[in-house]
Amino acid sequence: MRIATWNIGGGFIHSGDETKFDVEDLNYFISELKKLKPDLVSLQEALFVENEQNQVVELGKTLSFPHVAYRVHSASHLKQGTSIALGILSKFPIISTEYLQLTNPLMEVTRPNGEVWLSQDKGFLQVTLKINGQPMRVLCGHNFPYHHFKRDFMHEEFNNIRGEIESIFLNSRFPTIVAADMNYDDLRKAIPNVFSNGFVDVFNEPTIPKGVQQDHVIVSEHCTVNDYKIVKGKADHYLCYVDLELK
Repeated sequence: MRIATWNIGGGFIHSGDETKFDVEDLNYFISELKKLKPDLVSLQEALFVENEQNQVVELGKTLSFPHVAYRVHSASHLKQGTSIALGILSKFPIISTEYLQLTNPLMEVTRPNGEVWLSQDKGFLQVTLKINGQPMRVLCGHNFPYHHFKRDFMHEEFNNIRGEIESIFLNSRFPTIVAADMNYDDLRKAIPNVFSNGFVDVFNEPTIPKGVQQDHVIVSEHCTVNDYKIVKGKADHYLCYVDLELK
């Protein structure tokens, strides 16, 4: 099966300047996912406006995914008057969903233009799928952008959040796939108990134009990874996918 993860940044792309993602074009994301033909897609930062806009549902419908789950979790910084959501598009039946919210560290920073940023709620949308009669757990998630607040995720003040993430990842006997924007590169250092329990972080390379890794696909020992690719493009996060099978 092919698992993709993509922080679509509200459906915005750049028009030539990779420092400005100011052109709203959801059709670009539709086109790239059509080329990829994934069996499951984990989405972060999809825009949502009640009764007006739901990018998760729109992508699911346009791409003909029969099963869709989403969770709106915070106000959006990407477009005034909108919220952002986590979403999962699946070709496999979804038999349960749950949202697992992380403790908000209530960070604050004043930007150079005088704008004050506050940390918004983050967490993981957990779904259980049925694949050939076998249950599998998928976690679509988004961690806090500590770097935007000039903070270090490894600082002791965030011990509780790192512990929460470890507990979420390890709390299942089912095969587990985590496809998430973790806003951090070295997860083996940040959440070591996950990897000492047999999980594998599939790739270790930049996933955003700035040249750092923020996005991850992490799989439990029940999965065999056959291939992966980071697809560079016009959005502020690259499209990442993994080909795997259950043992």
